[in-house]
Amino acid sequence: MPACQRSHSACDNDTVTKIPIDADTAIAILAGNVATLDVQFPADLLARLLELAVASPVLPVACVQCHRYAVEDDQDRLTLDTEVRTDTGKTLPHAVLEFKSTRPVKPPDALTALHLRPIKLSKFLWATEV
Repeated sequence: MPACQRSHSACDNDTVTKIPIDADTAIAILAGNVATLDVQFPADLLARLLELAVASPVLPVACVQCHRYAVEDDQDRLTLDTEVRTDTGKTLPHAVLEFKSTRPVKPPDALTALHLRPIKLSKFLWATEV
């Protein structure tokens, strides 16, 4: 059985930052101990977070869990997320297959040959009902 991996992510207009974390850090963040973020995020992203959070506290919004199967190299990543669920009890009734690349290319022929209908889906927006 694969090891359980955790990460938190944050994004701005230009980039998405995903940082692997250990179980104790995940528990601290979910408990509202945002001081743990000080050592997790790059300085520019942390500065932006603090700028946005001046008027209100930073709190966990959603915890999305899944079983992830992934293959990647230095340019491409293919992931399959199954059993997608939230800490509030929501479950996604289907799996999510995603292809990402750092170069502007179409998906590999083997993936295109599946004739899947592409959709835009944000597990975070789904989890928070936004």
